[in-house]
Amino acid sequence: MFAKSILFEARRYIGNPHDADDAAQEAVIAMHRSIGGLRDPDAFRPWMYRLVKYCCLKHVRRLNVLKGGEDAADIDDYSESLPDERSEGNPQESLLADERVALIRKAIGQLCERQRESLILYYYENLTYSEIAYALGCTASTVSTNIMKAKRNIARMLAPYEAAETVEG
Repeated sequence: MFAKSILFEARRYIGNPHDADDAAQEAVIAMHRSIGGLRDPDAFRPWMYRLVKYCCLKHVRRLNVLKGGEDAADIDDYSESLPDERSEGNPQESLLADERVALIRKAIGQLCERQRESLILYYYENLTYSEIAYALGCTASTVSTNIMKAKRNIARMLAPYEAAETVEG
């Protein structure tokens, strides 16, 4: 039931699907080992996301040590989760939709880590503010602020493109 979410999160943190699968497997093993310590069943989802994030970061650090460098993983590979806005039968509209998705993906990728994580967990994983707060180790008020700032920053980044579409359209 949660396998798809675990893989999605691992692939979001680690660009390479093979390494992401390994990290996701490590997360599932860690979850199995530590599930007994979870006192509140309602906290399972945020606990799971926190554990997946921890396992992914640990996996990336281990890979960097093995490679002997700072080869950073692509943290923002979540293109599959963006809505498909293609218009059937109209190539121009389809191309514009593809460009819009690419711009949104780029804008989300330029957010600071806390804003990006809060936004993705809220809109793409449907977690509540309190669940996100638990997963990120902050308060629900901080999550709310992060999401508000993320939306404002994305709107600011996309404003030049929206203005160009209005002029062209």
